[in-house]
Amino acid sequence: MAQRAVVVLPSTHSRVERFRGGFDPLASAIPAHVTLVYPTTIRFAPAREAMHRSARRPSFTYAFSGVNVVEDEYLFLLADRGADEIRDLHEELYRQLGLPLPAVFEPHVTIARTTDAARLGTARATALAQGLRIDGTATELCLYRIDATGQLVLEEVVPLTPTG
Repeated sequence: MAQRAVVVLPSTHSRVERFRGGFDPLASAIPAHVTLVYPTTIRFAPAREAMHRSARRPSFTYAFSGVNVVEDEYLFLLADRGADEIRDLHEELYRQLGLPLPAVFEPHVTIARTTDAARLGTARATALAQGLRIDGTATELCLYRIDATGQLVLEEVVPLTPTG
C-alpha cells in the first residue's frame, strides 16, 4: 500500500516558487501547497472517496503571509485568511479516512526546510524582506502518491462543489 497525501495547490506564485527553489528540498517535486492530510499509508479508493465526500463545499479564498519558523527546521507562511476552511477540510478528511487527527495542525504553506540554523535564519530574513505572500481561491483537492523512488505522483483532482 502506498503513502498518499491530500493537498490544496494555490495558484502559481512565481516569487514564492523562486524562493522555495533556494530553500525547500521539495520545490522541484511539488508546487507550494497546503497539506490537508499528511503522507500516510492508505489505499487509493478510500482516499478518493474521502476526497469526494469532503469536497462537497464551496470554494474559498485564502491568504498566507505570516512568516514563522517551526520546530527549528521549517519556515511557514501562515494563513491570514481561509484558516477555518482549511481546518474544517483537514478534520473532515481525517474523519472520512478513519485516521486520528494530528495533535497540532496550523494551516500553512512550507516555503523552506533545513536543520541548519543559519540557513533557516537567512531564509526567514529573505522571506520577510521580500514580503512573500500567497493569495487566491481554493477550488479543488489533490491526491498525491509517493512512489517507490520518493517521487510525488498526482493521482486525483476533485473540485470543491457545494451541494444544493
